[in-house]
Amino acid sequence: MTPGLASLGRAERRQVAALLGWSAVLALCGAAYGLLVGPALKALFGGGPLAWPGPVAAYAPPPPSVDQLRAALPWVIVGVAGLKTIARYRYSRRAAALGVALTHRLQRAVYRRALILPPDVMAEVGSGSVSALVVHDAPAAQKLWVEGYLRRLRDGLQLVALVGVCLLLDW
Repeated sequence: MTPGLASLGRAERRQVAALLGWSAVLALCGAAYGLLVGPALKALFGGGPLAWPGPVAAYAPPPPSVDQLRAALPWVIVGVAGLKTIARYRYSRRAAALGVALTHRLQRAVYRRALILPPDVMAEVGSGSVSALVVHDAPAAQKLWVEGYLRRLRDGLQLVALVGVCLLLDW
Protein backbone atom coordinates (compact mmCIF):
# COMPACT_ATOMS: atom_id res chain seq x y z
CA MET A 1 0.00 0.00 0.00
CA THR A 2 1.37 3.41 -0.90
CA PRO A 3 1.52 6.17 1.72
CA GLY A 4 -1.11 8.16 -0.18
CA LEU A 5 -3.56 5.27 -0.16
CA ALA A 6 -2.86 4.43 3.48
CA SER A 7 -3.80 7.94 4.60
CA LEU A 8 -7.27 7.81 3.05
CA GLY A 9 -10.35 7.50 5.20
CA ARG A 10 -12.79 4.58 5.02
CA ALA A 11 -15.27 6.41 2.75
CA GLU A 12 -12.46 7.47 0.42
CA ARG A 13 -11.14 3.91 0.29
CA ARG A 14 -14.60 2.73 -0.79
CA GLN A 15 -14.56 5.32 -3.56
CA VAL A 16 -11.11 4.17 -4.67
CA ALA A 17 -12.32 0.54 -4.65
CA ALA A 18 -15.31 1.54 -6.79
CA LEU A 19 -13.00 3.42 -9.14
CA LEU A 20 -10.81 0.35 -9.48
CA GLY A 21 -13.90 -1.75 -10.17
CA TRP A 22 -15.04 0.61 -12.94
CA SER A 23 -11.46 0.64 -14.25
CA ALA A 24 -11.60 -3.15 -14.49
CA VAL A 25 -14.89 -2.93 -16.41
CA LEU A 26 -13.31 -0.41 -18.80
CA ALA A 27 -10.31 -2.71 -19.27
CA LEU A 28 -12.55 -5.70 -19.98
CA CYS A 29 -14.53 -3.68 -22.52
CA GLY A 30 -11.31 -2.71 -24.27
CA ALA A 31 -10.24 -6.35 -24.30
CA ALA A 32 -13.66 -7.33 -25.67
CA TYR A 33 -13.16 -4.89 -28.54
CA GLY A 34 -9.82 -6.54 -29.22
CA LEU A 35 -11.41 -9.97 -29.25
CA LEU A 36 -14.31 -8.86 -31.48
CA VAL A 37 -12.16 -7.38 -34.25
CA GLY A 38 -11.34 -10.72 -35.89
CA PRO A 39 -14.92 -12.03 -35.95
CA ALA A 40 -16.18 -8.63 -37.13
CA LEU A 41 -13.81 -8.61 -40.09
CA LYS A 42 -14.73 -12.20 -40.90
CA ALA A 43 -18.43 -11.32 -40.80
CA LEU A 44 -17.92 -8.27 -43.01
CA PHE A 45 -15.63 -9.76 -45.62
CA GLY A 46 -16.59 -13.42 -45.45
CA GLY A 47 -13.92 -16.05 -45.40
CA GLY A 48 -13.58 -19.43 -43.84
CA PRO A 49 -15.44 -20.57 -40.75
CA LEU A 50 -14.53 -19.05 -37.43
CA ALA A 51 -12.14 -21.06 -35.23
CA TRP A 52 -11.47 -20.43 -31.55
CA PRO A 53 -7.88 -19.69 -30.44
CA GLY A 54 -5.91 -22.75 -29.30
CA PRO A 55 -6.18 -22.32 -25.50
CA VAL A 56 -9.92 -21.63 -25.65
CA ALA A 57 -10.95 -24.24 -28.23
CA ALA A 58 -11.16 -27.13 -25.77
CA TYR A 59 -13.48 -25.25 -23.38
CA ALA A 60 -15.61 -23.17 -25.77
CA PRO A 61 -18.83 -24.23 -27.50
CA PRO A 62 -18.69 -24.71 -31.28
CA PRO A 63 -17.85 -21.43 -33.02
CA PRO A 64 -20.71 -19.56 -34.72
CA SER A 65 -21.11 -19.51 -38.47
CA VAL A 66 -20.47 -16.36 -40.50
CA ASP A 67 -24.24 -15.85 -40.89
CA GLN A 68 -24.72 -16.08 -37.13
CA LEU A 69 -21.89 -13.55 -36.69
CA ARG A 70 -23.54 -11.13 -39.09
CA ALA A 71 -26.76 -11.32 -37.08
CA ALA A 72 -25.36 -11.18 -33.54
CA LEU A 73 -22.09 -9.24 -33.73
CA PRO A 74 -23.59 -5.75 -34.18
CA TRP A 75 -25.68 -6.26 -31.03
CA VAL A 76 -22.67 -7.52 -29.09
CA ILE A 77 -20.59 -4.52 -30.18
CA VAL A 78 -23.40 -2.11 -29.23
CA GLY A 79 -23.75 -3.88 -25.87
CA VAL A 80 -20.02 -3.59 -25.15
CA ALA A 81 -20.06 0.07 -26.22
CA GLY A 82 -23.05 0.72 -23.93
CA LEU A 83 -21.33 -0.97 -21.00
CA LYS A 84 -18.16 1.00 -21.66
CA THR A 85 -20.15 4.26 -21.75
CA ILE A 86 -21.80 3.47 -18.42
CA ALA A 87 -18.43 2.50 -16.89
CA ARG A 88 -16.76 5.69 -18.16
CA TYR A 89 -19.61 7.79 -16.76
CA ARG A 90 -19.51 6.06 -13.37
CA TYR A 91 -15.71 6.30 -13.25
CA SER A 92 -15.82 10.04 -14.01
CA ARG A 93 -18.49 10.69 -11.39
CA ARG A 94 -16.62 8.71 -8.72
CA ALA A 95 -13.32 10.40 -9.59
CA ALA A 96 -14.92 13.85 -9.31
CA ALA A 97 -16.53 12.96 -5.97
CA LEU A 98 -13.22 11.65 -4.66
CA GLY A 99 -11.47 14.79 -5.86
CA VAL A 100 -13.94 17.02 -4.01
CA ALA A 101 -13.58 14.95 -0.84
CA LEU A 102 -9.78 15.05 -1.00
CA THR A 103 -9.73 18.81 -1.64
CA HIS A 104 -12.05 19.39 1.31
CA ARG A 105 -9.89 17.19 3.52
CA LEU A 106 -6.67 18.95 2.51
CA GLN A 107 -8.20 22.39 3.03
CA ARG A 108 -9.45 21.38 6.49
CA ALA A 109 -5.97 20.15 7.40
CA VAL A 110 -4.41 23.48 6.34
CA TYR A 111 -7.00 25.45 8.33
CA ARG A 112 -6.42 23.33 11.44
CA ARG A 113 -2.68 23.81 11.26
CA ALA A 114 -3.03 27.53 10.62
CA LEU A 115 -5.31 27.93 13.64
CA ILE A 116 -2.85 26.30 16.06
CA LEU A 117 0.07 28.48 14.94
CA PRO A 118 1.15 31.19 17.36
CA PRO A 119 0.25 34.70 16.17
CA ASP A 120 3.89 35.71 15.59
CA VAL A 121 4.52 32.67 13.35
CA MET A 122 1.30 33.35 11.46
CA ALA A 123 2.38 36.96 10.96
CA GLU A 124 5.76 35.77 9.69
CA VAL A 125 4.25 33.20 7.30
CA GLY A 126 1.55 35.58 6.17
CA SER A 127 -2.09 35.00 5.50
CA GLY A 128 -1.40 35.09 1.75
CA SER A 129 0.68 31.92 1.98
CA VAL A 130 -2.00 30.10 3.93
CA SER A 131 -4.64 31.35 1.52
CA ALA A 132 -2.56 30.12 -1.44
CA LEU A 133 -2.32 26.68 0.17
CA VAL A 134 -6.07 26.49 0.62
CA VAL A 135 -7.11 27.99 -2.71
CA HIS A 136 -4.46 26.69 -5.12
CA ASP A 137 -2.27 23.98 -3.64
CA ALA A 138 -4.96 21.72 -2.14
CA PRO A 139 -6.91 21.39 -5.42
CA ALA A 140 -3.65 20.86 -7.32
CA ALA A 141 -2.61 18.09 -4.92
CA GLN A 142 -5.95 16.27 -5.25
CA LYS A 143 -5.82 16.64 -9.04
CA LEU A 144 -2.36 15.10 -9.06
CA TRP A 145 -3.54 12.17 -6.93
CA VAL A 146 -6.83 11.53 -8.73
CA GLU A 147 -5.62 12.13 -12.27
CA GLY A 148 -2.14 10.75 -11.79
CA TYR A 149 -2.33 7.81 -9.44
CA LEU A 150 -5.80 6.52 -10.34
CA ARG A 151 -5.35 6.95 -14.08
CA ARG A 152 -2.08 5.07 -13.88
CA LEU A 153 -3.93 2.19 -12.23
CA ARG A 154 -6.75 2.36 -14.80
CA ASP A 155 -4.34 2.39 -17.73
CA GLY A 156 -2.32 -0.43 -16.15
CA LEU A 157 -5.45 -2.59 -15.94
CA GLN A 158 -6.16 -1.79 -19.59
CA LEU A 159 -2.63 -2.84 -20.55
CA VAL A 160 -2.91 -6.10 -18.62
CA ALA A 161 -6.25 -6.88 -20.30
CA LEU A 162 -4.88 -6.22 -23.78
CA VAL A 163 -1.75 -8.30 -23.14
CA GLY A 164 -4.10 -11.07 -21.96
CA VAL A 165 -5.98 -10.81 -25.26
CA CYS A 166 -2.71 -11.08 -27.15
CA LEU A 167 -1.70 -14.15 -25.18
CA LEU A 168 -5.14 -15.68 -25.65
CA LEU A 169 -4.97 -15.23 -29.41
CA ASP A 170 -1.48 -16.76 -29.59
CA TRP A 171 -0.08 -13.55 -30.92
